[in-house]
Amino acid sequence: MLGENTSIFALMDKFCRFLSVVSVCFVFFEEPRAANQDAEWQPEGLVLKTKDASGMDVLISPLKERKSYLVDVDGVIVKEWESEYRVALASYLTPDGGLIRSGRLETNIPERFRKGGGRGGVLERFDSEGKKVWHFEYSSEEAILHHDFKLLSNGNVVAIAWAAVDLDAAAAAGRVDVGLFGHSLWYTRIIEIEPVYPEGGRIVWQWDSWDHIIQDADRNKPNFGRIARSPEKININYYRLPARSSNGGENEEILQRRRTEGLGIGRMDWMHANSIDYDEKTGYVLLSVHGFDEIWVVDRNAPEDGLAYRFGNPRPVYMDPRIDPFFYRQHDAQWVGGEGGELRILVFNNGSADSYHHYSSLVELTLPWSEDEGFRKSSNGSYAPPAIAWRYDGPEGLERSLFASRMSGTQRLPNGNTIYCDGPKGRIFEIAPYGTVAWEYWNPFGTFGPESSDPRHRSSTRPLFKVRFYPVSQ
Repeated sequence: MLGENTSIFALMDKFCRFLSVVSVCFVFFEEPRAANQDAEWQPEGLVLKTKDASGMDVLISPLKERKSYLVDVDGVIVKEWESEYRVALASYLTPDGGLIRSGRLETNIPERFRKGGGRGGVLERFDSEGKKVWHFEYSSEEAILHHDFKLLSNGNVVAIAWAAVDLDAAAAAGRVDVGLFGHSLWYTRIIEIEPVYPEGGRIVWQWDSWDHIIQDADRNKPNFGRIARSPEKININYYRLPARSSNGGENEEILQRRRTEGLGIGRMDWMHANSIDYDEKTGYVLLSVHGFDEIWVVDRNAPEDGLAYRFGNPRPVYMDPRIDPFFYRQHDAQWVGGEGGELRILVFNNGSADSYHHYSSLVELTLPWSEDEGFRKSSNGSYAPPAIAWRYDGPEGLERSLFASRMSGTQRLPNGNTIYCDGPKGRIFEIAPYGTVAWEYWNPFGTFGPESSDPRHRSSTRPLFKVRFYPVSQ
């Protein structure tokens, strides 16, 4: 019997939510298929739309493709843009309804950066009609753009670049294993570009992580110091340690494999920053540094101070493999505001198949910061840890069932929903505040799929780096 305060509408709402969870279960536990097998089993386009969906448009730039698409809540293409370059890797709408997009150079590629994952070199801006209005290249044997950038309110752009030093310079700075990797060592550079239309730009600000390195291997070389007492500095001799074995010790098999196979590009690109965001109120730049399993904060107003904050992995500071990181291969770190003057960030924590954190999650953190004191430190001199404000480990009853090994992204929407973009699968869904899936869409675009004419590009999915949602009026 129904209670006095129970309405048929409430029951219908609960039933709809139940159906949305069931649909998610079917997607999660679909029987896996071979990568080169006919992929008719994989959904394409709109899969689920509920009353709790945000109703916003989503910008999609398929991996290895020259087109970007704006798709509405019903899965209908609203706009599309085409570039002469494949995306590399980020793209965003501009306030006037146009597009700003990274591009991957295919000719005149600096040899030392040729194999860099996420290599770009180009930024382009298009108007709402698809006409290209700006072109900028940053590519040389010294440095090249890669992965991500952020359009500022004044029209400038902050972007991530690799910069390189040769092996002699790396050794002179205190790097101890220069004989184990390729021809150079790459480090993270941030640049702010003032566009010059229709082509070019001026670098008006630059921050080099190389200016803030530290080493404790040779007191006769520069940058020598106590790493554990200098959390604002970057350990030049850190690289991601292998996972621990079940007995808590070093996994020697993984360690040996990385010694013999993990040379070359992985060691050269030892930081591998993969996202950047900027908070214009505080002047803080936020980086996701994949190679360190950390997020870094750089103060635009005090760049000489090194890292204003860092979190995610104590190993670069303490070099102790027994300490488990909080982040594993994370992506898409971004500012999401906060209450009462708080600083909060949202991060896609990918996880790692060779670790205890073998699943992906979304996590929102409140950083230990106040306007008067800045970032707080613990009694031992390290930066204080953040507080977890919210996290999503998967649908209720299916926690820890999601895993996106690379790429991927997230976003907090105005209605409180949160985006989960599984990059390798090309799957996008909105999570309502109470945890159910409110909208789901699988990327149908791109030739990086089962029908590709190039066998190397055949896949059961059409992967994405990340996506962004925008109000319909934009």
